[in-house]
Amino acid sequence: MAALGLGVVAFLRRRRE
Repeated sequence: MAALGLGVVAFLRRRRE
């Protein structure tokens, strides 16, 4: 389930931009 965690991190990072 590591992919899910990475996806969430990438999603949050994109939202902050």
